Order: sequence, then C-alpha cells, then structure tokens
Amino acid sequence: TYQTQHTHYLAAKTRLEAAQMDRNDLEQRCEFLAFQIQDIQQHAFERDEEEQLSAKRQTVKHAHQIQSSLNNLYESAQAISTTSHNCTPNIQKLTSISSDYEHLTELTETLLTNSATLSDEIRDLQRNQNTNTPTDIDTLESRLDLIFRAKTKYKAPSLPALIDHLEAMQAEHSMLSDPTQSLETLQADFDSALLLIEDIGTKLHDLRIESARRLEFHIQTQMKDLHFAQNKFMVEVGQTAPSINGLDIICFYVSTNPGEPMKPLNQVASGGELSRIMLAIHTTPETSKGTMIFDEIDTGTGGITANTIGDKLHTAAKTSQVFCITHLAQIAKFSDNHFRVDKDAEIGKTTVTVTPLNSDEHKSELRRMVGGSDVLTLLGA
Repeated sequence: TYQTQHTHYLAAKTRLEAAQMDRNDLEQRCEFLAFQIQDIQQHAFERDEEEQLSAKRQTVKHAHQIQSSLNNLYESAQAISTTSHNCTPNIQKLTSISSDYEHLTELTETLLTNSATLSDEIRDLQRNQNTNTPTDIDTLESRLDLIFRAKTKYKAPSLPALIDHLEAMQAEHSMLSDPTQSLETLQADFDSALLLIEDIGTKLHDLRIESARRLEFHIQTQMKDLHFAQNKFMVEVGQTAPSINGLDIICFYVSTNPGEPMKPLNQVASGGELSRIMLAIHTTPETSKGTMIFDEIDTGTGGITANTIGDKLHTAAKTSQVFCITHLAQIAKFSDNHFRVDKDAEIGKTTVTVTPLNSDEHKSELRRMVGGSDVLTLLGA
C-alpha cells in the first residue's frame, strides 16, 4: 500500500540525511529519537489493541442486554428440545403403522441434536459472561483516550501507523548509533524508494481526481436542493511532496452567491452555510458515516429551505447518528428523539437543563417554536 511504501521512503530518506549530519547534529538526533521511542514504548501498545478495546467497550456497555438475551435464548432452546421430545411418541405410532413416516424420526433426532448443541453453546456463553472479570468502563475509556492522545501527538492516523512510526524510529536510532552503509548506497536506496512512492502516489492522485469530480457533482446537486443562491463547488487536488496521505493537497472551493468568485470553503461560508455544505458532503455515498453534529444549521434559513434541511438530516440519520441544534420547527419535526434545552439565569449562576420529550411534549414544543397550534398542521407534524 501507499502508506507502507511511505514508511520505507521515510526510512531511506532519514538514513541518507543522517549520513550527511555532522557529529553534533547526529548526537542531538539520537537523543531526540531515544526520547520519543521511550515515550511510546512505555505504554506497550499492540497493533490491534484499539480495535479490541472498542469491541470490549461495546460488550461492557451492553452487558445486561447480552445476559438477558442469552437467558431468553437458552429458555427458547430448552423449549425446542422439550417439544421435540414430545414429538417422539406420536412419530413412533406413525412408523409402527407405515414406513412412510420413518423419515420423521431422523428429522426429529436431528432437531434434538441441534437444540442440544445450541443449548450447550448458549450455556458456555453464559458461563463466560458470568466468569469474565468485570471491566470498568472508565478503565477502557482511559486506555482508548491514551491511544487517541498518542496518535494525535505523533500525527498517526491509526494505532498500527503509530507502531510503524515507532519501528521506523527504532531502526533509525540503531542505524545512527552504528552507521555501516556508504553514502552512495544510501543515496541509491533513497532514489529507489522515491521512484516507487511517486509511482504509487500518482495512481492514488488519479483516483482522487475521479472521486473529486463525482463529489463536485453530488455536492452541487445537494446545494441546489438546499436552496443556495448559487451552487458552485470545486475540489482542487494539488500535488505536494510525499506525505503519509499521498502526493496531494486537497482544498474545497465554493461560491454561494451570484457574482462571487470561487474561494476556499473556510474563507467564504458562514456558520450556517458551512453546516449545510457539510450536510451535503455527508450525504454522498462515498463519505464514511459516523456521528455528525450540526450546530444551528438553520442560521439564515426558513420556510422551504428549512424543511429541505430537516428532510436531508432525517435521511442522513438512517445511516449515521445525527445531533442537530435548531430553533426551527420545520427541522425539529423530523427528529426521532427531541430534547428541549432550557437555560435559567439566577443570581451569579446559570443552569442549563436538557429534557427528553415524549410524543405529546414533542408536538407541544413544535407549537411553542412556531408560536401557536394552527400552523402545526402545515408542518405535517
């Protein structure tokens, strides 16, 4: 993969640069590497640890639900076994009358065997669930947070990438401590690694260009649906020096009003516009889904536009977890779960209360948001 080759490229580049260092720079580099190596090593990270901990966290969070489901499943398996046993006398009567019914005996025996196997398997799972040492969710969260902070500190996209970085530093430190290769050999290794990463990076660049064009079309279509005055959107895929993410530097350009030139997204869009463009981005099939938070996405909108935003948020929520803070009933009406946020100011103290609303309270809150009950029917709620 590109990232694997990038690791090799960095190692070759580092070895070459190290061979060109003077003695003082060499000693400083060795000390710096030793510090970072120890900083990562002290945590004893394992490559698949984050994935395992995340799965364990899910199990711990739903321990009671798992136990309850296993108990219910075991009772059902036992009921199947009992019912199968009750079939035996009737089948024996039938087979004594005619051999046409003998196949029922085999089917019943198979059912008994399978139900017994199922019961044993469920019982083993129950024992494991009961005998496992309870894991404090705070301990899991603490370890996952430690992994997250280490990845952030060393700009690693994943835990395996962080460990790759550690191994690269260890190799560099070992090489700097005992350089044995000539400058010519190191230069040849670097040139070879550079050619290979540029070849892979160019192919990745071409794929990104194709994806960028599809993304542009999708977002422009979504912006039109969201009633932007102008829906110009462009993905610029520029090239730069090899990095962990490829040879590209990517920038989004947008123009939301007629007569305005295309400018970088973060320099043009207001808060509300940015939220709506992010909504457009996150509704593309190629965008990875997760948890999305939209803070006052309704800024500067109303009427049909707000209704469209609410509909798209509701669509996005079918494949993602969506949190939306809104002041408009046209958007709030689409929510699966509605929470009212109240802020009370007392002398020297401000209290914020978040209240989950049931169906009737949800409708009442929509009435309050639009200022009366007559327009609720117009909202379709």
